[in-house]
Amino acid sequence: MHESKSGRPSRRSALLLTTVVMAIACDHFAALAKDHGYTVIYTFGQNGDANQPKGGLLRDTSGNLFGTTVGGGSHNKGAVFELAADGSESVLYSFCSQENCDDGQQPLGALIEDGSGDLFGTTSEGGDDAGGVAFEVPNNGAEKTLFQFGPTTGEEPTPTLVRDSEGNLYGTDEIGDPSNMGLVFQLTSGGTENVLYDFSGTNGENPEAGLIMDKSGNLYGTTSEGGAYGYGEVFELAANGSEYVLYSFTGGTDGRAPVAPVTMDAAGNLYGTTYAGGHGSGVVFELAPNGTETVLYTFAEGDDGGQPENGVILDKQGNLYGTTGTHGASGDGVVFRIDRHGGETVLHTFTGGSDGANPGPLIWGAGDKKNFLYGMCMHGGYDNEDGLIFMLKK
Repeated sequence: MHESKSGRPSRRSALLLTTVVMAIACDHFAALAKDHGYTVIYTFGQNGDANQPKGGLLRDTSGNLFGTTVGGGSHNKGAVFELAADGSESVLYSFCSQENCDDGQQPLGALIEDGSGDLFGTTSEGGDDAGGVAFEVPNNGAEKTLFQFGPTTGEEPTPTLVRDSEGNLYGTDEIGDPSNMGLVFQLTSGGTENVLYDFSGTNGENPEAGLIMDKSGNLYGTTSEGGAYGYGEVFELAANGSEYVLYSFTGGTDGRAPVAPVTMDAAGNLYGTTYAGGHGSGVVFELAPNGTETVLYTFAEGDDGGQPENGVILDKQGNLYGTTGTHGASGDGVVFRIDRHGGETVLHTFTGGSDGANPGPLIWGAGDKKNFLYGMCMHGGYDNEDGLIFMLKK
């Protein structure tokens, strides 16, 4: 099993350690649990349903939610689902529908959408070389495999892609030739892969998270290892192909092993999390455009949560919101807020029961729900512990 310097298994190894529970009949209960505005809006586990969501949600302009699950679907190899604004859930595509799972299996991340409502994402496995695929699910639900990853083209693609105005897709592979330390790729709208950058150690190693893109086409991301000290970095890949190491983590109080994407504010400051470092359970950090890192919060591995894997999102006041998949009072994770002064508020502590366990990334609602956070839990729920979707007032 590949294991990073943080002691955290790679995405594929972690996935293999997760037992995918077969979905059996389970009623759909809205508002199963409430706690200071916390509401379960859908519980997975019905016949043929998707189950065990690992990534984040996508919300369209009509308030419908879209996502992927590791298990469930017709073949229990993962699915793309939609939760309509009226609360009804439907499986849009079940993976491993083709021979040898050429269409992919076990998607781990969030989806992105183009102007026509077509959905794009990746799977962690499947394809001819079992290295995962990039896929598109058009409005009619007929999945199209855009690219199959493998030993020579990169394996274990980033859970979530980013798309430019020309329709090109960008992401990272955790491993891949020639260095086998990971790479940044572009998939053209015609399905051709271009390797934009190959990591080789001191310039980064093993990117596990997706990328963000600024208005100029520059890409920003993290690597869980490598950098000047071997404990990971934040990098920029300029539109001209030049890579800049914006910050190398030392493995001490500044954190180590960033495994989540960064987010950017209007001033160009980057915000993110590390899985370890600080007091041992990770930090929330800010990185100024000049490369100065500020630790905003250090997790104590107690009721405040620990080992964050999902990054943070911003509100208009500059507060940060995120989740930890573990720790908290019950050991099943928390939703947290970090204010502009570095104070943490735990907004919800997961109990592992009907309210869920092991939460993923957060997104904002819209309209009359614009002050609500939405997310998914990989486990927990009504009967089968197949995961759920929740919302929480900020």
